Amino acid sequence: IGANACAAALLDRLRCGQGREIHASRIAGGLSAIGALCLKQRGLPPHLDPVPAIYKSTADILAKRRGIEPSELDAYKQAAISDPAKQAWLFQRLYPFMAPYKCSDGEWILPMATFNRRLATGYCAYLGFADDVSAFGIVDRDPYDPASAPFDDRNLALPIGFNFPSSCKVAELFEAKFLQKTALEWEAELEAAGLPCAVIQTWEAWMRDPDARAARIFAEVGGEVQLGRAAWVKSAGEYPDLQPMVDGAAAVARDRAAPPPAATAPPRQRPLEGYVICDFANVIAGPACGRMLAELGAIVYKLGPGVPQHGPMVMMVWQAELHQGKHSIILDAKKVEAREVIQRAIKAADVVLVNKMDNQLVSLGLNREALDVANRKAILLQLKSHQGERYTRKSNWNGRPPLPRR
Repeated sequence: IGANACAAALLDRLRCGQGREIHASRIAGGLSAIGALCLKQRGLPPHLDPVPAIYKSTADILAKRRGIEPSELDAYKQAAISDPAKQAWLFQRLYPFMAPYKCSDGEWILPMATFNRRLATGYCAYLGFADDVSAFGIVDRDPYDPASAPFDDRNLALPIGFNFPSSCKVAELFEAKFLQKTALEWEAELEAAGLPCAVIQTWEAWMRDPDARAARIFAEVGGEVQLGRAAWVKSAGEYPDLQPMVDGAAAVARDRAAPPPAATAPPRQRPLEGYVICDFANVIAGPACGRMLAELGAIVYKLGPGVPQHGPMVMMVWQAELHQGKHSIILDAKKVEAREVIQRAIKAADVVLVNKMDNQLVSLGLNREALDVANRKAILLQLKSHQGERYTRKSNWNGRPPLPRR
C-alpha cells in the first residue's frame, strides 16, 4: 500500500517538483480487501438479498439452507470437530462447488465455481452430470430476475445458496467423479477446459514444483528458496536474479537521491489527479487495486456487464466496498455500441486494469497489441493467479495457485 502511494507521489513530483508525506494504514488496507467478505447490506430487493460468503453461526446457515433440522446440523458439526474426514464431508455438502474432494491418488482437488453461474453450469456439463442435476430439480436461472426468486435455493447461478438436499446431491456427484483420476490429472484437464481449480498440497511441495520454479514464483536467493517478485514491467525484458541483502554503508555516500525535476506545476491535492483508469476487474483483488488508485486521486471508470455471471454477493455487496469513488459504466460487450464505448474509454485511459486471462484480453481488445493501436501510452495492468516472471504452461490457468495444507 505504501509502495503504491510512493509511486503515485513520485509521478506527481514530475509535475510539481515537490515531495510528499505519506501515511499508510496496514489495518485499513487489509480490511478494505478482505473485510468485504464479511459485509452485509440492507434494503436490497428479496431476490438480490445475497447468501453470505461466511456463515458465522448455525442460525445463519438455517436461515438460508432449507432441508436440514437444527439438531441434524449440530450433530454434523460436532462430528466434524474431531474427525477431519467428517469435516470434509460437511464442507462438501455446505459448499459443493468450492469444497476439496479426494482423488484416486488420495490427493485433493478444489473446484472453484462458488459465485459464478457460467462456471457452475460449466462444471456440471463437463463432468457429465448436468442431466442428473436437472432431474433433481436444480435449475439455471438469472439471479437478477425477480421471477427467479422461488428457485434461489436450487439455482446454479447461486451455487453457494443451495438447500441442503440439493447441495448434498451435487457433492455426491462431484465426489464420485473426482475419484476417477488423480488430482494432477484433474487439474490439467479442468484448466484446459477453462474451469478453475487447484490441487491442495503443502507449501513445501509447491516450492519444489517445477512449474512454479520455472515461472520464478519461487526463486533461490543466496542458497535459500523464497517467494519471487510480486510485480514486474514486461517491456523491461528479463530481470536479473534476486540477490541477498548486502552492506550498504559503502554505497550510501555514492548513491544519491534523484534530483527533483525542474517542474513548476502546482501540486495536486492527491497525487494521481488528472489520470484516468479503465477498470475491467472483478471479485476482490482487481477492484481493490482500482479503489486504491481512486483514493490516490485518479478518475476510475468501472466497466462491467449488465447481466453478470457472478452472483449478487459479489456484485451487490463486495462491490459496494471495492468500487467506492469510481464511475460506473454498465454495458454488454457483445454489442457494437458497447464496444465503441470501451474503445473511447481506452483512448482516454492512462491505465487499463484487468484480472482476466490472456485469451479474454484478446476477445475484448484489451491485449497489449490492441492497446498499442488504440492508445499506445496506456499502461496495461494485468492481475493473474499463476503468472510468474517467466511464462509457463500454467501462466494462463484460471484457478488460484496450489492451495497450501498443513
